[in-house]
Amino acid sequence: MNWKTDILLIGQDKIESHILQVSSIDKEYAGNYTCQVEWKPDYEPLQQHYLVTVLIPPMVRAVESLIQAEEGDDVEMACVTQGEPRPRVSWIHREGPLSPSSVITGAHLSIRGVSRRDGGTYICIADNGAGEPGQDRIQLQVQYPPVVSVPEPVVVKGSAGSLGSARAAVISCLVSGIPIPQVTWYRSGMLLDGLYSTTSNSTHFSILINEVGTQDLGNYTCIAQNNQGRAEASIQLSGRPSDVRILSGEGSVSSTQFNLSWTVSSFAPVTDSHIEARKADFYNAAWKHYRFQHPARYEYFNRDSQYSFPLTDLSPDTRYQVRIKCLNQFGESEYSPIHIFRTLKQNYLYDSSGLSGQGQKWWLRSGGETALGSWWFFSIFMILSLI
Repeated sequence: MNWKTDILLIGQDKIESHILQVSSIDKEYAGNYTCQVEWKPDYEPLQQHYLVTVLIPPMVRAVESLIQAEEGDDVEMACVTQGEPRPRVSWIHREGPLSPSSVITGAHLSIRGVSRRDGGTYICIADNGAGEPGQDRIQLQVQYPPVVSVPEPVVVKGSAGSLGSARAAVISCLVSGIPIPQVTWYRSGMLLDGLYSTTSNSTHFSILINEVGTQDLGNYTCIAQNNQGRAEASIQLSGRPSDVRILSGEGSVSSTQFNLSWTVSSFAPVTDSHIEARKADFYNAAWKHYRFQHPARYEYFNRDSQYSFPLTDLSPDTRYQVRIKCLNQFGESEYSPIHIFRTLKQNYLYDSSGLSGQGQKWWLRSGGETALGSWWFFSIFMILSLI
């Protein structure tokens, strides 16, 4: 018996008990093998044919690892693969689904008219069932002009102190664009180069003002530029009052009056509070307006001050809605959230004088005057009449 092959066998190959053993096989061993057995001199030998296929795990390599394009360009990406059998190729966009304009032809991926959403990492995957799939990555960088956005206007807040005293504020803008834009800050048209501390990463750019004074209030503009264009947005640093909150409960101790308490944060002393109240259960009821003029304050004041004001001429056993906004020299606040309260059915007064051993008292107001004395007079008169 002998073996024949159409390839050259290496010295490590050997035959044991009519079995051909091949060590350290590689792709050069793929081919046809024939086992021949000569059984009679005058007869053709018996033959058994074998086709050997060597499985080779897939390997893949990106033709370009970084591709740069502008919005609207057509883009071609390609990978080179190896393996036995021939690998199948698939594509993944790590940041999301492939663009609807994508066309896959084997190891080639084309995108017509790329947009900024198409940017990111593309993964070329090769798989042939022999071992783990191979993969390589291509970074697609789609260049586009800057886009700038800013949050709501910044209202300065802080602890107690005098007008213009120290407290910090952070002014930020959110910037996107490729290449990463250069950002500069302006206040009222003046370049703020080195005037304040700044922080930034690839998308967030901020100014830190450690000691806000009245000279720091105003309009700040964030300007972003790259080789694709320019964009800007503005944000207002304001000293107007903010965070107006009503502290009063939902119940009243009177049928015609409600003691309204509230707190407000303000950079400067609050000068006025505008109060609006209306009946809650009446459709389209008109607001009744009250004005509380705050006393002037020239020295240190509490920036989170608390105030109170009596709402009068209310109807008994009625639900009311009330809201407040406050003013200072820099402007007015937003209205507070609407607060709802209810007046009493009858006009009871509350005595918190707390006589020793007797606790707190309630008594009924009659005709606008306290009826306690009249009640005692009537009781004494009835006792004397019975005697």
